[in-house]
Amino acid sequence: MIKKLCAVSLVSHPKVLAQGAFNGEYLVIDQLTPLNGRLEQWQPGLLETVDNALNKQFLVLVEDVSRLFNIGYTLTLDQSAPAENRSYQNIALDYYFALTGLGEIQGNQLGNIIFQHGLQRHQIHRNSINIDKDDKGRNRYDIDYQRFTGYQRAVLLLVLGALHFNPASRDYLTQLLGSKPPDKLAHLPPGLVAIIRGR
Repeated sequence: MIKKLCAVSLVSHPKVLAQGAFNGEYLVIDQLTPLNGRLEQWQPGLLETVDNALNKQFLVLVEDVSRLFNIGYTLTLDQSAPAENRSYQNIALDYYFALTGLGEIQGNQLGNIIFQHGLQRHQIHRNSINIDKDDKGRNRYDIDYQRFTGYQRAVLLLVLGALHFNPASRDYLTQLLGSKPPDKLAHLPPGLVAIIRGR
């Protein structure tokens, strides 16, 4: 099954709208569009695009510290993921380097990430990141933000959408419950309802 993805990073420069798809093996990044100008110039078009994506069953992640865009799943990369007590940035970079470490590297293909032609210039290079270990032995990434753009943040959001937010993850279920009242779960088997509700 193909997971359709839409991500918006409103945190750094430039602000970026991204779209892609994940087939369980390859993440295809087919759009990285900068949102230029003042908020009132791009906000209506962005809201329409995101609303259309939701209607077409895209998983939508929005990075927005202002919380002006309360649509889809809103987070920031430096926020801690509830299930792992670790930042989404560290989780996303783990997945990113795992994907890029698989398969071929040529042209617009970087392992199991395929960039639409011309978008590969927004790949994340290891030499712009210092990698250390946390107290549990997991990778901790110290990013040089002078060299880290909104495009790259949007790429990481797509990676998170592809691999971290899935029907078995606690974060995905939190998103599901946030958008659907518990009484709407009545049609599901009681055991699954209990798991979703955390009982």
